[in-house]
Amino acid sequence: SHSFMDVQDKTIQSEIKFPLFVSSNIQKNIDAFVYTYVSERDEVFGFISLKDAGALKKIQKYPEDTFLYISDFHMLSGSSKKTFLEYISGKKFIISNPTKIGTENFSSLEIQKDETIFENETILEINDYLKYIILAHQDTLNDTELSKRLGISRKSIWEKRKKYAILR
Repeated sequence: SHSFMDVQDKTIQSEIKFPLFVSSNIQKNIDAFVYTYVSERDEVFGFISLKDAGALKKIQKYPEDTFLYISDFHMLSGSSKKTFLEYISGKKFIISNPTKIGTENFSSLEIQKDETIFENETILEINDYLKYIILAHQDTLNDTELSKRLGISRKSIWEKRKKYAILR
């Protein structure tokens, strides 16, 4: 709970329909939401990152009634995503997803952080903006997706990480 003290909105709706996809501009907001949910209900839960090899098989090995928090949905490929979406129907899962793309047929919740570095009509230099975006989204977007959204090459992202000493 100490790690989530700075997260502003951790309120939980009384009724949640599962599976639930939660999106946010900051991964920590989703983590705080799940932590609050399980703490308030004294739930036991499992955690699986879809980045891990064999994650889909691990999910299928959990008992049917197990509550799972699953992260990195955006890391799944097309066919794996389809298999995953078919499997989770009716399951008690919360899945973190940086965007709502591909999850329109499921319950979703969007959590946004109120404060940003762009308050007070701040105009940033391009390099400061790129640094901010890389830091803010490297946990939720892979380099290919990040480079597409920024309109720069993956090599440029790698160079910015090197220049600003941003660890992946």
